[in-house]
Amino acid sequence: MQGRAGGVPMVRQGLVLSCFDASADAWAGQWWVNGSAWRVWIPHGALPVRPQPGQVWVCIGESATHPEWGEKWVVGRGHRAMPADELVAPFLAHHIPGLTRGRAGRWSARWGSDLPERLTHGDIHLLATTLGGSAAHELALGAVTYWEAHQWEVEIAQLLYAWGGDDALVAATRDHYGPTASDALQTDPYRLLAFAPFAVVDPIARRAGVAADDDRRGIGAAVSVVQAWWEHGAWVLSEEVLLSDLAGCMGDDVQQVRRAIDMARQAGVLHSVGGATWMGDAAWRCCAYILDRLDALVGSGATPSEQPVRQLKERAHTITAAVTSITTMPLACISAPTRTTQAMFAAAWCEGVVSRGQSLVVVTESVQQAEYFEHVLGMPVSTLGDDPLGLRVASDAVLWLASSRRVGCWAKLLVSQPALQQLVVVNTGRFDDPVDMTRALLARYEEVPTLALAVDDRMDDSPFVSSPDEQCLAQINQAAPYDARDSAWMGVRWLHATSANLRQATIGVCYQQLRQGSVALLIDDPQERRTMAEQWTAALQEMSVAPPGPTLRVVGMADLAPGDVATVVIPVPSPVPAMPWWVVAMTKARDRVVWVGPAFEGDGAVGGAAPALSLEGARDVLRRVRPEGGIGRGD
Repeated sequence: MQGRAGGVPMVRQGLVLSCFDASADAWAGQWWVNGSAWRVWIPHGALPVRPQPGQVWVCIGESATHPEWGEKWVVGRGHRAMPADELVAPFLAHHIPGLTRGRAGRWSARWGSDLPERLTHGDIHLLATTLGGSAAHELALGAVTYWEAHQWEVEIAQLLYAWGGDDALVAATRDHYGPTASDALQTDPYRLLAFAPFAVVDPIARRAGVAADDDRRGIGAAVSVVQAWWEHGAWVLSEEVLLSDLAGCMGDDVQQVRRAIDMARQAGVLHSVGGATWMGDAAWRCCAYILDRLDALVGSGATPSEQPVRQLKERAHTITAAVTSITTMPLACISAPTRTTQAMFAAAWCEGVVSRGQSLVVVTESVQQAEYFEHVLGMPVSTLGDDPLGLRVASDAVLWLASSRRVGCWAKLLVSQPALQQLVVVNTGRFDDPVDMTRALLARYEEVPTLALAVDDRMDDSPFVSSPDEQCLAQINQAAPYDARDSAWMGVRWLHATSANLRQATIGVCYQQLRQGSVALLIDDPQERRTMAEQWTAALQEMSVAPPGPTLRVVGMADLAPGDVATVVIPVPSPVPAMPWWVVAMTKARDRVVWVGPAFEGDGAVGGAAPALSLEGARDVLRRVRPEGGIGRGD
């Protein structure tokens, strides 16, 4: 810092010990300077970002006296830097667990201002010898490793701060690119799209000197669009959706948007998959892997001749005949659009596989399906769609109760089953969508039969997702995916979480949203409310930094008036409550609603899917369902 001591200007480095909001337009805190803690006052705008504990800054400021805070240093401007001289030892002690200031001071006493050079050269043996003790080598290695990483961080920070970036982007870029981060970002700032949405990255790239018509911008916009849809479950995009979303990123210049598509295709980040349909590179590579595995699977076993295949496809089959027909087939498809038919076929197929002495697994894509089939089959059923690790046990045969657009399930399933001998895919009644990737992949194999099961009139002929409650939930599930990096959104978002980590994910969302204002965690079940309140209290005790803003409210429906809080977080329970509960719940938020729960069939849809249900839409539905505003189905 630069102050005035007897009229002589001074320059100082400071190690940030603390920094907090002192007023609406300033931060305050303590910095370690000249061997003691200094009170520091930082008006907003004086520094490019809010200083974080453990950082080192070189600042220019003036000494002043505050009526409440006493003597303080008022920062005028400053920049991030590596520590030097007497600040190196306390800096290392702050960041290296087990290293005290006193022990780190041994290094300063031996090398003085040359200590940074020792750390940069990685003289671990000399550092450990000077430190002494049983953990000396481990502490010296930790100090050298952290010093190197922090050098990268400071270099990246100086670059990104100048462009309007923040510490979250600095850390993500450092961890991903390491020492090449600065060169990577200067070559193409849109590499930041790996860590932040286009709306955040584009202004940064423009300040870095990227022109509006630069090809890097167009390619970045295309990557952002396909990535956003992919994360929401859609692996292919219609050209209409692609053009519309690109225009939303880049503006309404049709020629510029078209050029963006051409350049993205040439760069290999966008692929045409026939007609007016597009796919991102990650999805493209995943599909290529799936087809390679299916090619190998189909080529490894017996396949029927052309005439029997035609006969199989042209007539409806009883369940017994279908199971018998596919016994020796490595890959087969079953059309069974009713839940009862699916369950009866699954039971018969499992019995046949077990009788042949083979291992098997049944896979579904939603918790609701798994619960039903576990009850019917009397055996565990995997919810592969909600399990990021895939199946943990390799099996000879897999029965997959598949719904549309879940191509990611193909990849996870095949990766986890290296010795797979038979895969039977059961159509749950959603294969007729024109952009269904499951249907498109299977269409490649003309020799693979698709058997349509005959439906007995006595059977329940309703599709699995048929009730108004589940349809309403599927519509809500069309909401955009929740992104913790985006803090300015309004409306409805959905965070997909497995049943196993539902509570943990809910706590994380509440913590993040408390930064934006008041938050209510809305739970209908009293016992679950008590459990979540206890887990939130336990989580607070483990957090090194308490959440900002007001205290989280864990409430039921009757405890919350419409518009009481800025954000309502709703964990999706099982079984699913009735439709009016969902709709009323969405009217309680003033600004935003976050649903946390497993993905439901129909999510990530493109084309003919139901639109996302907005906050205002929920209020409109509620007025139609129950004009008086209460919870009930109405007419």
